[in-house]
Amino acid sequence: MKNMNFRLFRLPVTVYAIALTLVFQACKNDDDPKPANEEELITTVALVFQKLESDEPARRFEWKDVDGTGAGAPVIDEIELDAHAAYSLSVELKDESNPNDVEDITSEIEEEGTEHQFFFTVNPGDLDIDITYNDEDADGKPIGLINHVAVGHAHDVVTGTLGVTLRHKPKKDAAGVANGDITNAAGDTDIEVVFNVNLNE
Repeated sequence: MKNMNFRLFRLPVTVYAIALTLVFQACKNDDDPKPANEEELITTVALVFQKLESDEPARRFEWKDVDGTGAGAPVIDEIELDAHAAYSLSVELKDESNPNDVEDITSEIEEEGTEHQFFFTVNPGDLDIDITYNDEDADGKPIGLINHVAVGHAHDVVTGTLGVTLRHKPKKDAAGVANGDITNAAGDTDIEVVFNVNLNE
């Protein structure tokens, strides 16, 4: 019976070194955190109105589009406010695209306050609603997560719209921006929604 000889082929050490480097690099990439400025998906914008000097519950109105850029239309609550009243207004943002992993984006906006600002647009202009900022970022500029709302006389105009726009990296020092004028704000729009509004005498 013939003896069968087996030859073992040995690869150069440099080949093993390259292989190990690739493995460690792949693991490192998997563990890398997301970029700090990665765009967030915002599926829910909630406006919470608390009537001042009143015991009545807060009024919560939502704009919600859980499928994001999908075919489904957003579901939008109609805002009901009383004339001759004052409210505090807080804005909440969420990503509810995954019901098992709802993400609160409000805290992220607050943490990155110097890079964000909300703008509110009342239409028509005769709709007597005045919104002023009641918060500020680390530089003393407004963010718009907390606000004061004064509702005056309904007059002949009792319906209209309230637009809410969140800008990323706006020019907060530009003319009018700190007072809520979006004209010179520039920056990128993170979310822009519109609510219908009814005033009750």
